[in-house]
Amino acid sequence: MSRYYLFYTKQNFEKDFLSHIFNELSKEKVEITFIGDFCGFFVSNKDLYLTLDNVIKNINLDLNIDINVLICHKVDKGYFTLLKESFNFFKNQAMSLYELLLTFNLNGETSFNKLLIREFENVPPYLIDTCKMYLEANQNAILTSKSLFIHRNTFNQRLEKFVELTSLDVRDFYNASYFLLYLKVKDNYVQSTHTKVNFWKLEYS
Repeated sequence: MSRYYLFYTKQNFEKDFLSHIFNELSKEKVEITFIGDFCGFFVSNKDLYLTLDNVIKNINLDLNIDINVLICHKVDKGYFTLLKESFNFFKNQAMSLYELLLTFNLNGETSFNKLLIREFENVPPYLIDTCKMYLEANQNAILTSKSLFIHRNTFNQRLEKFVELTSLDVRDFYNASYFLLYLKVKDNYVQSTHTKVNFWKLEYS
């Protein structure tokens, strides 16, 4: 499974040296894509989460820059905005998309929840429900199929369709956590909107 590693720095950096460090980290040739003077990304099939923190600390010491890394399922312009704002809570750390958005919410910063909701707005409800049931069934495909009264092949087709539409494979822990956060945020967003509408009707009826 491919993971996207987005990085953002607080200072200009030596691109060749940073490329060398990330290549050494992954133990494979990776192509670093730089976006401007402060950020970029690379893709790896390996899970580098556990080793990234030490590498980031070395980057900070060797290059004298502050850098945060965001582990994602795709590259999105909004994610770089998230990453830029991450320095309000993190410094020289690697984090998953789920961890960052959860931290924002726990600290009362909910402005990015619209980005989260918008990411799934074009996904058919039956696919959302299928993935929700899959996670509630502890990622047990057979139990999910039985609970939804569908054939196992139908479940597999739905799951693949969801991944195709979102690039989010919920069989991965970090992606599953991100999707569960979306479900919680969506429920709160709907309840909040409904309350505001009812209040408006009560106030002006």
